[in-house]
Amino acid sequence: MTKRRITLTTSQSTGAGALPDKVAEPVATPLPGVDLGDRFDSTSPPQLPRTGRQRAVSPLFAPDNVYVTRVDSIAQNVPRWGQLPAVTDIKGSVTFAQLDEMADKIAAFLLKTTKGLDRRMVAVYTSRNMASFFAISLACRRAGLSYTNFVNTLSASQLTDQLLDHPYRILFVDSAKAKVLSGHRAELKEKNIIIVDLSAADNVPGSLAQIVKITPRPRAAMPGEDEHRYEGPVFYTSGSVKEPKRIPVKPGKTTGIEANKYFNVGTDDIHLLVGRLYHGAALSWSQGHLKRGAHIVLHNHHGFRFYPKQILRDIEKFKVTTLWVCPAWLNQLVDVLEEEPALFDLSSLRGIYIGTAPFTQLLKERAIAVFGPIFWDNYATTETGSISILKPDEMLAHPGTVGRPLSNVEVQILGDDHLPLPVGQIGRIFVKSPMTNDDFFETGDEGFFDADGFLSVVGRRVERIYLEGKTIYARPLEAFVSTFPGIRESHAVWREQYPGRLVLVVLKNRGAVVNDDEIIKHVKNKYGLSDQSSVEIVYLNTLPRKPYKVDHRKLVEIIIHDEQIRSLETNNVPSFACLLPSFLAGDNFEPRVLVDFLKIVPGLSYLWPMLASPANKLTLEQHTLRVLHQFETYFTNEPLPQGMTRAIMRLILAVHDLGKPIAVAERNLTKEHTETSLLIQRTFRQLDIDPKVAQLATTLVSFVFGHFIRGVRLIKRMDLAIKKEKSELITDFEKLIQREYELTDQDSSRVISDIRSNGASPFFVDYLKSKVIKKVRENAASLQIAAKDFFDLLVIYHKVDASTYTSHANRLYGNGEEGRLDDLFVIDDEQNTISYAEPMSAFVDEIKEELALSPNPVNDDTVAALSADMASLGGGAMPLFSALRK
Repeated sequence: MTKRRITLTTSQSTGAGALPDKVAEPVATPLPGVDLGDRFDSTSPPQLPRTGRQRAVSPLFAPDNVYVTRVDSIAQNVPRWGQLPAVTDIKGSVTFAQLDEMADKIAAFLLKTTKGLDRRMVAVYTSRNMASFFAISLACRRAGLSYTNFVNTLSASQLTDQLLDHPYRILFVDSAKAKVLSGHRAELKEKNIIIVDLSAADNVPGSLAQIVKITPRPRAAMPGEDEHRYEGPVFYTSGSVKEPKRIPVKPGKTTGIEANKYFNVGTDDIHLLVGRLYHGAALSWSQGHLKRGAHIVLHNHHGFRFYPKQILRDIEKFKVTTLWVCPAWLNQLVDVLEEEPALFDLSSLRGIYIGTAPFTQLLKERAIAVFGPIFWDNYATTETGSISILKPDEMLAHPGTVGRPLSNVEVQILGDDHLPLPVGQIGRIFVKSPMTNDDFFETGDEGFFDADGFLSVVGRRVERIYLEGKTIYARPLEAFVSTFPGIRESHAVWREQYPGRLVLVVLKNRGAVVNDDEIIKHVKNKYGLSDQSSVEIVYLNTLPRKPYKVDHRKLVEIIIHDEQIRSLETNNVPSFACLLPSFLAGDNFEPRVLVDFLKIVPGLSYLWPMLASPANKLTLEQHTLRVLHQFETYFTNEPLPQGMTRAIMRLILAVHDLGKPIAVAERNLTKEHTETSLLIQRTFRQLDIDPKVAQLATTLVSFVFGHFIRGVRLIKRMDLAIKKEKSELITDFEKLIQREYELTDQDSSRVISDIRSNGASPFFVDYLKSKVIKKVRENAASLQIAAKDFFDLLVIYHKVDASTYTSHANRLYGNGEEGRLDDLFVIDDEQNTISYAEPMSAFVDEIKEELALSPNPVNDDTVAALSADMASLGGGAMPLFSALRK
């Protein structure tokens, strides 16, 4: 395969994690705005004054008293690689020379701010992957400090606890996480922990860009000088089976170097980073490529979310040669390519690395069919590093294995008596690698070697299944179940909560019909189980993952929750279901009762404890209750469109986000409205609700009105960016409106020009209005209601839902943290009203005025007919409870 190198322009930005093209001369001010206090040597000479054109260099950063250890591969190869692109993110590209210089300057800053202190560790906490992370990690190596890139899902309190419990001195954050930490700054300051902003420009005190700008580049260590001994990074395990563990990794004690020898990585390679840099696999693969002169492209179009089509577009756009993904993500990529095989040019790809979770034989065969034989399966743990590799030419020839161990790794299969087991016999996997200090470490997995020396992993030891005196291993069982037609993925659940019972959690292909009895019969026959043995199948729409593999602890919680719901006394529920229409329409309506009722609906119960609002850390149940309470508090006096009832609105709000936990769990928010619509249709069919009501509900939840409101909000933000001359934000904005609102280059330039001239863009606002009006008319026509009535309903729905993301709602319902949509609304607690703030209010009013002139496509009684359909709810009780009794 011929490798192609693309030329990328260098970013001019010094903010948002980008590296500067040109570093300014050092100035006298030692880190203005960073509270360094008296933590430097008290004997440091005073700052020299400026006289005329002379510049004084702060002794804190004088090159002659600060040196760094430059023994890494990047420092050694800068003469050859200097002008090649090292890292590309949404801000542009950074060359190896720029990365090298920035790492030196950050290292100088780290040395001075940790000098003489016990606290000498560095922390990184960002909402997305950033190019500056590579400079920070390289700087820690050159300064001899240890660092941790913390999981971005940690709460502010959890992170603060970790920082205070361990000797962290410096915390690098982006603007989003700085906002999250705002309530904990006093605690961190008390422990002399310095916070450095990665997102701000070089004129903002305390920003990384400013630190780099004012810090002279230090010299390299001279022969005979003590080198700064690198202490290595600290990782945390995912906690998918047990509690997360803190794992210090000593420098040089890694199997990644040995593993990378297999792949022949070089300067012609372009590696697309889609994983999270806080995870050991994504970090080791990207750093391993970088150390060999490869170009790293950060896939950051949607933060940490996984959008398969965008990944495939990036592969085509950047001519990517290598990619690391987990099996769950690969499954999504394969789905897209099986549906649209000719849509993307992926000819540049020469290697796809798989890890962190089982790579099933069925997925291997599907993936090879669409990508070709370019897959490498890597078995590894956080504690041991890479253990074995299965090469592309071995993938189909040795099914069910994870390859042969690396040359610098020794694997032993031991029995419970800690004696070696013969070939083919399953036992406990012990690994000796450079990362285990050449001692054998028990991985917690079980497996066996075949006659050719290939290792198979049959599952975690704690996942053993004991049934009727037999031991069943999880992975072979799951692989067997996944071979049945229509099964996409399966996981076995057997815990102390289920003595003598086996639960098979199954994901079906969309629209597939699966014969449960047939699968259970074959499972019992395969493992010699009696007909009386307890084996059952539970279907879910998605599986909880953390972050790449199935979170078994959460899966058990979901199954237990589902069983608790199913075990409720149902004697009183049918009578309540018959009373549901009058309950929804009555003055004694209580949101909690409605949500508890919906939990009983088959196929919904497992969704309610799952995360549905990552911004607020709320489950589906918590967010839905907020929305319903918001409607009851602020919209009791809001007139509804003609014929629309409060009962229908309450029901729609109760189901408006049913699919969001699935999208959040799969980190694929493009599925949110599709999954929600499918669940609403299925639920309303079970409740025997008229399809017209379901159509209204799915149309409302699928119309993303907030997308257009966001466009109006962006104009105000862009005006501020232009006034402050933040060129990188202007560029981001132009790219954003091209991508999200389908503007041409010419039109987006016109929008920027309008805002620059008069602080607004009537052209862009009119463009957004035309899009909304067109879509409203189309949807209203499909529903056979007046366009203005549908828009009025849409506005109420958006106000109710979006207003739960404000500081006001957070104070009202719990955590009191700052909201992210505070500038969108004006909330009046005296009048109990929620209104749009300007300019959103004018935008909505102008749309209403134009729609009021639209002809009504149907009789005004059409919407009123919908409310009459609520009477069918009572008839839905029997289908619901007959399903429950199955």
